[in-house]
Amino acid sequence: MSTLRLAVANADENTRRRAVDALHDAGIEVTHAQIDDRPSNEAPAAEPSRDPTIITLGAGLMGIFGALGAWMAVMGGWWIAPAVVVSLVSLFGACGMAYGLQRTNRPRKTTQEKT
Repeated sequence: MSTLRLAVANADENTRRRAVDALHDAGIEVTHAQIDDRPSNEAPAAEPSRDPTIITLGAGLMGIFGALGAWMAVMGGWWIAPAVVVSLVSLFGACGMAYGLQRTNRPRKTTQEKT
């Protein structure tokens, strides 16, 4: 099933009915038709999504600093002190990655905002 959105100025119930009838006459089955009073430039509600940028940055921080912290811990001696700090940066990356993996309604830029 596909979604078709039409923007018609001053649309009323009669206009909606005529549009549905015209689509039926063309052999297209309409399952739902409604009048939406939002301005045509207003973006539809965003679907929940993940943030790939934050996921990538979090995974990178976690991987690089996690491996560095593990290497420092294996080295032993005075390397343990900086290994703790580096491991905290890795933990920060893990928290960022977990945040980015959550499906939430994130603001989307419309084509007008991108320019």
